[in-house]
Amino acid sequence: MRHERGMLIVGAAAAGLSAAQALRQAGYAGGITLLGGEAELPYDRPPLSKHFIGGDWTADRLSLSGRAELESLNVDLRLGVPAVSLDIGRKAVTIQDGSVFEYGKLLIATGVRPRRINGLAGLVNVHHLRTIGDACRIKQAIGPGRRIAIVGAGFVGTELAATARQMRAEVVLIEQGAALAGGRLGAVAGARLHRLHEDYGVRMHLGNQRFAPVVRQDRVVALALDSGEAPCDELVVAIGAQPCTDWLAGNGLDLSNGVRCDAFCRAAPDVYAAGDVACWFHPGYGRMLRIEHRTNATEQGAAAARNMLGEMAPYAPLPFFWSDQYDVKIQSFGVLSPGARQRLLHGDPDGASFVVGWYEQEQLAGVVGWNAFRSIRQYLPSLDACRQVQPMAAE
Repeated sequence: MRHERGMLIVGAAAAGLSAAQALRQAGYAGGITLLGGEAELPYDRPPLSKHFIGGDWTADRLSLSGRAELESLNVDLRLGVPAVSLDIGRKAVTIQDGSVFEYGKLLIATGVRPRRINGLAGLVNVHHLRTIGDACRIKQAIGPGRRIAIVGAGFVGTELAATARQMRAEVVLIEQGAALAGGRLGAVAGARLHRLHEDYGVRMHLGNQRFAPVVRQDRVVALALDSGEAPCDELVVAIGAQPCTDWLAGNGLDLSNGVRCDAFCRAAPDVYAAGDVACWFHPGYGRMLRIEHRTNATEQGAAAARNMLGEMAPYAPLPFFWSDQYDVKIQSFGVLSPGARQRLLHGDPDGASFVVGWYEQEQLAGVVGWNAFRSIRQYLPSLDACRQVQPMAAE
């Protein structure tokens, strides 16, 4: 079956939904088709590792949009139908059931999927976290006294560790790198995060180079590590994510790190990308960025939609992310480059609240706050000065 040309959005999560909303808000009255690989209506992912698995939120509270709102947008919504191929010459996308959707303009918002460890497929107690279905299975697996091994100590891994401890599970956190959160928080905040998890009883194996699952029948029962064997009842693999771009191969797009775009979120004529899958040129920083965070997905989806309508304004946000662990909120604004010089700006790393600044060429480029919701905002004007955007013309 063929479908008429119009605005086609592939990916029905935060970025795709935001794009559909922005198209209507801008006055676009033509056809919009929104294709989603998952069967669920658009929902919020960040709370999965915290509020949903921890039991504070029900699935209803995760909803980003109800069916009534989508109907009011006059969007042709197709769920549970992953895209399998793009023909950029014919301007057509084929989905899993064989249907072909021709487009006038295309937005790629297919996000990312969890990286996996070879040899663990089919084992019943091995988990990954991306979808609400994944979260339901992890939620059922965690309980008082259960031994939960988490491989990967990035934000998903550390948030899950915090949630599992609050559910009174025994948690071991295993990381190949030397620091929690991949060292992305820097020395000061990273050390404080390490102490926080220690205080809550998480056992950590950092800098671990040996990882060998001990399998009996269809379950992982232990992990052989540098420091010995760690028994487990459940194993969660949280070693990062990779962009969902397989379906785009063979079209001349640069897929080396997601979908490479210009400053206008444009990957090719009439083809745009937004959200976790998009790697775009940030004109304020003069570099390519790909950001896997919820706020960026929403903002970039809307910006790309407006550019699809001809606005052609460069997308130059102030990067932002947050992480909630135990009773702590970690926030970051700006760019946290590995080589940047770090300096304590506010508070005490041993106290309840502090802010650390990241400097590039003596200019404040990023900040990390620890329970510093109010005090961190005084540094935002300086961060804006660091990313001055010159007028750009779309070619």
